[in-house]
Amino acid sequence: MKKSLGLLMVSMLVAGMAMAAEVQVNDGLSRTYYKSGAVMKEANYRNRQLDGEVTEYYESGARKAVTMYAAGQRAGESKTYYESGIVKTEGSYRANNLTGIFRQYDNAGRLQKDDTYTDGILNGESKSYYPSGIMRRQAYYENAVLTGGAVEYYEDGKMKLQQSYKAGVLVSSTSFEASADLASKPAAAPKGSEAAPVTKKTVVAKPIPPAIKPANADKPAVADKPVGTDKAVDAKN
Repeated sequence: MKKSLGLLMVSMLVAGMAMAAEVQVNDGLSRTYYKSGAVMKEANYRNRQLDGEVTEYYESGARKAVTMYAAGQRAGESKTYYESGIVKTEGSYRANNLTGIFRQYDNAGRLQKDDTYTDGILNGESKSYYPSGIMRRQAYYENAVLTGGAVEYYEDGKMKLQQSYKAGVLVSSTSFEASADLASKPAAAPKGSEAAPVTKKTVVAKPIPPAIKPANADKPAVADKPVGTDKAVDAKN
């Protein structure tokens, strides 16, 4: 009896090892699943490393994220999606690090924010927007540190606050009253600023052009095309 039980346990162990071995993929497509049987993730491998497109799905079958890999590292375009199919975030990676402009959208496809990265570090312009598409804030960073100008706007596009930073330290700050005749321009955040005592003042500016919507502010960011998935597929190709 003990011998039979021992053989049964050994058989179960061997079977378990065999099942575990089945999910190992040297080359080709690998899939993982929800308990319901719906596909959770599809990934391409080469020499046991992620290589090519990796796609994640909501349990409903809607696409959740698409990321490109090369030799096990994120490399190239990456997007995440709301379950509705609207793009949630988009950006590009190089050697696992965000590089270039990274954009974020709300669930209606309206641009909320875009930041500039270099090798995973916030480096360059950072801009946020109201749902209307009017710019909310614009600032400039060097190695994730505020440097140069930072400007905030009221929702009607008129200037609210103008500041200057040097190496993350506030140098000057000017606020503007939200009066009917106050307008401002969406001036680009300047690079660099001379050190000076912090000054704060409130002024009423002369009328100048208001902040302008980005050209594609009213165009929802949507998925390239709807994607469906089969629920009954093998775990290994």
